[in-house]
Amino acid sequence: RIDAIHGAATALSSGALDVSANLGVDDLITRLLRVPGIGRWTAHYTAMRVLGAPDVLMSTDLVMLKGAAMLGLPSTPRGIDEFGFRWAPYRSYATLHLWRVAQSKE
Repeated sequence: RIDAIHGAATALSSGALDVSANLGVDDLITRLLRVPGIGRWTAHYTAMRVLGAPDVLMSTDLVMLKGAAMLGLPSTPRGIDEFGFRWAPYRSYATLHLWRVAQSKE
């Protein structure tokens, strides 16, 4: 984790990595995934927060999957990805809702 944070910080400060709000979702995710140590979850979360991307389903997030299970929805990454197509183009909101469900019933 330390190496990933350091690598991302170095890339940001040198200008090698741009995470500005003027990028498209796919472009931002692709750029982030090129940074060693940054995975799908971090790239998608950054797209949701930096770009306000409304259609990012964080299907590997364990808390989101717990919320899905609590509502009787598919609770595997593949299952929620397939089910989540019906929420497009607002899958980010579904992610946030499922997080809230999981946290409200702990």
